[in-house]
Amino acid sequence: MPTPAPPSDARRNRRRRRRDHTPVRHFVRGLSYGTGLTLAGLLGYWVQQML
Repeated sequence: MPTPAPPSDARRNRRRRRRDHTPVRHFVRGLSYGTGLTLAGLLGYWVQQML
C-alpha cells in the first residue's frame, strides 16, 4: 500500500527551509567567484611584472 503524501504544511515548511538557505548559498558563491577573480588578477599582474 503506498504511503500517503505529507500534509501541505509539511511541504510548505520543507520549501521554506530550502529558501532560507538560498541567500547564504548565493553569498558563498559570490565570495568564491570574487576570490578566484582576485587571485587570477594578481597572478596576471605578477606575470606582467616579470616580463
